[in-house]
Amino acid sequence: MPRSLPILLLLLLAGCGLMFNSPPRVRQVALADLDGDGAPDAYLANGRYGEPYTFPTEIDFQALFNDGTGAFASRTPPIESNNYTTVALADFNGDGAVDVALGGQTEAVLLNDGAGSFTRRGRLMQHPDTGAFQGRLALADLDGDGSVDIFGAFCCGGVAFDGPGKRWLLFSGNQVWLNNGRGNFRHTGQLLGRAGSNGVALGDLNGDGAIDAFVANGQTNVSVDGAQQYDTPNVVWLNDGSGQFHDSGQPLGRADSRAVALADVNGDGTLDAVVGNAAADEVWLNDGTGTFRDDGQRLGTEVTREVFLADLDGDGDVDLFAAGEEVGRVWLNDGSGRFAATEARVRYDEYDAVTLGDVDLDGDADVFVAGVRGYRVWLNGGDGRFSRAD
Repeated sequence: MPRSLPILLLLLLAGCGLMFNSPPRVRQVALADLDGDGAPDAYLANGRYGEPYTFPTEIDFQALFNDGTGAFASRTPPIESNNYTTVALADFNGDGAVDVALGGQTEAVLLNDGAGSFTRRGRLMQHPDTGAFQGRLALADLDGDGSVDIFGAFCCGGVAFDGPGKRWLLFSGNQVWLNNGRGNFRHTGQLLGRAGSNGVALGDLNGDGAIDAFVANGQTNVSVDGAQQYDTPNVVWLNDGSGQFHDSGQPLGRADSRAVALADVNGDGTLDAVVGNAAADEVWLNDGTGTFRDDGQRLGTEVTREVFLADLDGDGDVDLFAAGEEVGRVWLNDGSGRFAATEARVRYDEYDAVTLGDVDLDGDADVFVAGVRGYRVWLNGGDGRFSRAD
């Protein structure tokens, strides 16, 4: 099928990937101090698409507040409907409180009063040529003005009907919104790539002081009936310093990628990438100019939904937590960027969302899991092994 397939009819999807109908679930969870008490709290992106599926309980919470020991509770009912796929947290208006950005079929910005109560600032306008769903949001100062901007990785677009029996899932480009410092965002007009982007991580990849983007891509065009697909390589988008991005021209793998995280994994002072894939995860090393090479490691064999890089065993280097469909696995770094599998496991339901953070304030990264039936915390013993907190 040519990639210039004319779109005769464009319908908005009811979810990312091929999930035209899907049950209510927590699509993503993010941790930050929402009420100013010094402990990381949780904000959930709750997604519900399609009426045929129901859970025994609805998702009736979005913000969960931590008492400092890793015990969380909901204080207020949600102020947003359950139709989001991604959440990111940062101070958007410079008042010192952590605000919320939500993405899905639409995007919303919620401002925090400092005590964990939120009001809707407004919705972000998408590019007029797209009807896409957010795969992930990432936040950073993209134009160097000191305020936090938004990079949206768009996972899926619409269905193109090209004659009887020919239905194709089409994707549109990633998008950028710049903040004026008061929590008001302006779309830059950019459509970056035409791929099914599932993840994005931001950082200065070429050492010029501007924040760049490493985007994890899945499929570009896929038959709704599963007959054919085109995988798209991951892309490094370099920032000119004003929030305008250009493709670095590197085709970084074709592994149906789901997530990416950036950190200096080999101790050379540059940001490297670990990419979570539908099969084995990969490590891409940066030479300092924003040029990446595959170092040949293939980590695991199962689908990875999220990847997190943090020092899990306290030895000073960055380790990997790879969150799969129902199991999270720990890979320990030897300091040179080589990762070794461990027996550490964190188990959860397939409809749960997973993230890392120091929820009990003991100095190491714990695992927080949120789902339709509540939350669970797995505490790190300091050695990269986790035990469930009761």
